[in-house]
Amino acid sequence: MKKNKPITYVMAEYKYACYIRDELKESGPILYPSEQASKQHRDGTWLLLTIEGGRLGTVSPNGTVRLT
Repeated sequence: MKKNKPITYVMAEYKYACYIRDELKESGPILYPSEQASKQHRDGTWLLLTIEGGRLGTVSPNGTVRLT
């Protein structure tokens, strides 16, 4: 099994924003995560959080976005 290379926060934020725009067809302003509040797990998956700690979603190293 091939191990995925970890992604950066910027890459995870981009994947999240693209998912909101392309898959959910949101055209207005979207709620962006906070880099300081978000956390990266050992497997490379990013947990995207708002500045207040609200969960927005996760982005796996292969780019899969899941909203929470």
